[in-house]
Amino acid sequence: MFIAWIIAWIAAMIVGWIPILGSVVMMVLYLGVLLLWVIGIIYSLSGEMKEIPLIGQYARMIKL
Repeated sequence: MFIAWIIAWIAAMIVGWIPILGSVVMMVLYLGVLLLWVIGIIYSLSGEMKEIPLIGQYARMIKL
């Protein structure tokens, strides 16, 4: 989730220079990351082992 937030932050900084579109894109990106974060918290508190939508397949590739 941290990596997804960093990517969203970088994308928001790049698009943020566009007056109105930048604000809308930044809000959508941040709300999307917040939504994925809440889904992850709900899954972890319920004890279920599910992938988080959109980024779960990439997280599986990281070997820790």
